[in-house]
Amino acid sequence: MKVFHFTLFIAFTFSLYSCHGDREDEATSIQYRITAEESILSEAAYRSADGSIRIVQGLDGLTLWHTTEFVSDDFDVHLKATFENVFESGKSYKLWCFVEGELVLIKEGIAPPMEKTIVELNYSHQ
Repeated sequence: MKVFHFTLFIAFTFSLYSCHGDREDEATSIQYRITAEESILSEAAYRSADGSIRIVQGLDGLTLWHTTEFVSDDFDVHLKATFENVFESGKSYKLWCFVEGELVLIKEGIAPPMEKTIVELNYSHQ
């Protein structure tokens, strides 16, 4: 009887694990990432898995920001960053897009000194 219960427990655990893995396999991970040479990042906006644009404010002091969305269909990636460079020299930045952990698009530049700069990155995942 103990062997039967143990076998049933193992079978149940395996079936739960298998079902859970199937759901993850159906979704595609999209990672948005923003990096900056100095803490010039002030705001990020990105397209979420449901298609809406989410705005993240209060990023002052950060040189790295990222988030990951899991999508199941074709998806139009959109990432927008606002940099406020209060330094007396230009500061570099990069916007990155990864699909399933692989870099598919990067946009880099220099935020001019003493200026607000808005940069967008768009990519269509098929």
